[in-house]
Amino acid sequence: MFRPPDSYNHPQTTILDLPDELLLNIGAQITHLSRNCDLASLSLVSKKWRIVAQEWLLKKPRFNLTHIDKYLWEIGHHAHLLPQIRSLEIWSKSENRIPRNSAHQPEREYKPIAAPAWDPAFVAKCKELINIYARDQPHARKWHIALDQDCIPALLGVLICTLPNLRELRLGGTWLMDIPLMSVMVSPDVKRHRMLPREWRHGFLAGAVKTLHTRLHVLEVPADMTCIWFLSHWPTIYNFRSFEALREVGITMRALWWCPQRSHQQPPDPRELFPRSLQVLRITEATMQTTAYLANLCAAKKAGHFPNLRRVEVYYLDRYDVVEELARTHREPHPLWGVHSLCRGAEVELYVYFPPYELKTWEVGGVPWRLMQEKDVFAKRLETAFWKRMGPFGVREEVYPVVEMEWDRDGDAVMIRE
Repeated sequence: MFRPPDSYNHPQTTILDLPDELLLNIGAQITHLSRNCDLASLSLVSKKWRIVAQEWLLKKPRFNLTHIDKYLWEIGHHAHLLPQIRSLEIWSKSENRIPRNSAHQPEREYKPIAAPAWDPAFVAKCKELINIYARDQPHARKWHIALDQDCIPALLGVLICTLPNLRELRLGGTWLMDIPLMSVMVSPDVKRHRMLPREWRHGFLAGAVKTLHTRLHVLEVPADMTCIWFLSHWPTIYNFRSFEALREVGITMRALWWCPQRSHQQPPDPRELFPRSLQVLRITEATMQTTAYLANLCAAKKAGHFPNLRRVEVYYLDRYDVVEELARTHREPHPLWGVHSLCRGAEVELYVYFPPYELKTWEVGGVPWRLMQEKDVFAKRLETAFWKRMGPFGVREEVYPVVEMEWDRDGDAVMIRE
């Protein structure tokens, strides 16, 4: 008589019987743009999966800035995870939040957000951290006041001070006015001549920013600069030289070189903006003047100022044919081959991307290099942003191809796609 194997007589092993370490490794594979929704769904499967999902929601945070208090509250109850949080990705939008005057012109002003009714224990813990990390007593007092009257920057400062091993600060998908932390990073000229909106100056955050000077490796500057205005004769807005460990920077062309449409204006010196530790530079909303800026960057590399610089990525604002025609009209260097020859001479890898239609980072909801990891999502967001600009009665333009090219440090082609 046939007898089934002994294993048939034992209960079957399920995935929930796996060690916690393996379940956490499974959760670590959920890294795509919609990971918050998928992790939230995973948490509903069982109690064990809820623990796994919650841990990765906290360890790989990506949230709207308005939820910063909720995130702080959660990590306050999971202190054992704090040393494992190395990346912080925040997004926000300027849409429907820009005040306009009677002529429908945007008003360049910053409107603080008052704190809701928080748990007294939460407020006490925030004030405790403020007292530790504020640069001095006057800054601590201003920080305490902001915790009540201007809670977003106050909490952002507290959050940064709470994460001892933070290495990556990804703010590319935010509205600049929402991130007053960046007002502490502007160049001395901008501070000296008071070119910022008055309420957007948050000097008390200097203590929080100082904690990042020796440990931050990756910084993405907010791409949405709507309603921010600077004088064009001080083109260098930011100064990141204090971030001595900074390796990768993602930044918009406008933040690199304010009002670059004036072709007679000399590009700023990259040595006034970046530390020597720079390895990778990613530029969004690039224009025909990007070549002139990169000429200075490559010259600095060849002179030994950026010895570790190994890669430049350029994501243009307009289609290839539009940028090429503008460069020809204004007698500027060719937008593609000019940059290629510069990087080859400096032994720097180069990647260049021209979109099928205008690519504004804040309209597609994220930085291109992150979105391009999910090609279908990126294409859909590009098209959605395009139709939104066209309006309900817009006429569809001809769809132009993506132009995408990459070269290695010796100038040899790695990939060419048109």
